[in-house]
Amino acid sequence: MKFIITAATIFFSATIGGVVAQAPEPAPNDADLIYSRGYYTIISQDDFTTIIPTIGTPGFVLNDIIGTQQFQAGPILALESVKFDDEGITPDDDNNDQLYAGNTQPLFSPESVDPTFFMDGGCTATDGNRIGNDIQQILAHSCVFNLCLGGGGFNCLALYCGTSFIFAPLDNNQNTKKTPPSLPPAYPCTIFGGTNAFQGARGTVDIFTITGSTNPAKLNTPPQGLITQLLNVISNVPLPPAP
Repeated sequence: MKFIITAATIFFSATIGGVVAQAPEPAPNDADLIYSRGYYTIISQDDFTTIIPTIGTPGFVLNDIIGTQQFQAGPILALESVKFDDEGITPDDDNNDQLYAGNTQPLFSPESVDPTFFMDGGCTATDGNRIGNDIQQILAHSCVFNLCLGGGGFNCLALYCGTSFIFAPLDNNQNTKKTPPSLPPAYPCTIFGGTNAFQGARGTVDIFTITGSTNPAKLNTPPQGLITQLLNVISNVPLPPAP
């Protein structure tokens, strides 16, 4: 895919960009949600796609951020298996001197990936507005993901995430050669079942984005960089360790 744009519990803890990466505590208000684990998913630009809707109604100015879709796919990895550049990322010619969102990148080797552990799906902007002439701000989104954790790639949790989500992905107001682009806010998801070992699953997943790409609005260049998301999963069924 391409980026298309017209405008058992592991007690591991680390801090990346102010986010504490650790296995979450079981839910105190639901006696069945006793299993918890943290995972990373790492998404390359080839597996992250943005589709902006085409609006063809003559005589009307519509808010074209509503209906914008972003699709992603990436491997699932254990927290302790991913390291980050502790010194931050220095701009260089490879990304036209643009900083990465989060000002760090994972030290990631594709050879470590188990193809049966992955997450894919996407989000649609369900509310939004314009700020001035150029900046489009998402105000809410609706997402559906498959979170697959082994079993030949068929042990999958179904996630739905429908919440407010205030984020301007193409904010062009700051100098991103000196200040990293903003990361999107964290958002919650609900587990609404699953397949194979996860039939009847329920629970929650909190998603934190902790590394991101360069700003594609700068210099009209394609975005570069790996997107890393931390998944805090709480479930009523056992959660296997990731590779």
